[in-house]
Amino acid sequence: MNGKKALFLAEKVHPDLILLDVMMPEMDGYETLRQIRMNPAIKDIPVFFLTAKSDSQSERQGLDLGAVDYIAKPFLPELILLRIKNQLEYKRQRDHLHELVAEKTEDLRKTLKVLLTSLGALAEYRDPETGEHIRRTQLIVQRLAQALLNEGKFSDYIISNEYVDYYATAAPLHDIGKVGIQDEILRKPGRLNDDERKVMMMHPQMGYNVLLGATKELGGSPMVRIAADMALAHHERWDGQGYPNGLNAPTKTRTRTMSLSARL
Repeated sequence: MNGKKALFLAEKVHPDLILLDVMMPEMDGYETLRQIRMNPAIKDIPVFFLTAKSDSQSERQGLDLGAVDYIAKPFLPELILLRIKNQLEYKRQRDHLHELVAEKTEDLRKTLKVLLTSLGALAEYRDPETGEHIRRTQLIVQRLAQALLNEGKFSDYIISNEYVDYYATAAPLHDIGKVGIQDEILRKPGRLNDDERKVMMMHPQMGYNVLLGATKELGGSPMVRIAADMALAHHERWDGQGYPNGLNAPTKTRTRTMSLSARL
């Protein structure tokens, strides 16, 4: 009987379709539809206007607000039922398509995760001494990402639990650039000389270049982009003495993040 109750019922019942009058007490149909479209839980429900306001301006206003149909009184119930039937069939097909897309997206995400894990295992195979290091790093990164998820300063980087999983999956790839380092340097038992060290210091950039190229092929996958950034920066240091770019963390960020590490 009024728009406020319509909103309450729509959230509670979540119907497949809404038939909405325009002239109602407390909140008219136009405002009701505005609020429906602003509510993520019900914004995609198709809405029909059934109203005595039959002028073209009212119809235009209703359709502009996102109504799928605007039907002026008087009307034939048989025609209304046919329109409802057609709209519900369209909605059923649309919902099924969304389910298929979500299912395929999840399958692709799982496949990508397996591929990235396999690449991390390849780096471990080339340099067996990094094996336990890789697993420890993955655990630490996962716990740090989970802690930082609740820190507002990092909300642009870790926006959901899904991104926590991205960071954990990407972590084993930080040394993937070592695949491009010659065995005589990578597996040398003693200390590296200056020339050998220069070659070894190329592996962050190598890993970044390979993974960055993969992000282009994968349509900008955030998981692979995170892996690329990790590969590039994992030898940077808080004080700017790391490589390859000598990045320096601001004091406030440094103190805050190290405090989170201590809690973990």
